[in-house]
Amino acid sequence: MIEKTLSMEAAMKIFEENSIVFKSKQYIPDYRVYELFGLEAARHFMNRCKHDSFKGVIDFAWIDNDFYLFTITGFLEFAAFHNFSIITTERSKSQVMTEVDQMYKEMRSQILKEDEEGKREDENNEN
Repeated sequence: MIEKTLSMEAAMKIFEENSIVFKSKQYIPDYRVYELFGLEAARHFMNRCKHDSFKGVIDFAWIDNDFYLFTITGFLEFAAFHNFSIITTERSKSQVMTEVDQMYKEMRSQILKEDEEGKREDENNEN
């Protein structure tokens, strides 16, 4: 299983190394995608299919109701999901981001407070 984030170049290379030709297109079999990206990738795909949100985003072939073959577009969706999962986990462990998140929270609170005060001033000026 791939443990690190992937650049576009690295993802394309992995696709090329693992793809097969089927009906004049290059595909990567679903089991290979799941071996590369883990069970969470399979869950992600199944969830997206359940909600029909893969239409127009992922090009894949459905063979005998048993397995899928993904084109480069589909494979890159898995790579993006994989990268997002890794950076989300890394971000949550980052002490710097904990401090930055607190700064954002304080800034948003201040903005909301100033907006409320401005609305009250506007209302008082209208009366």
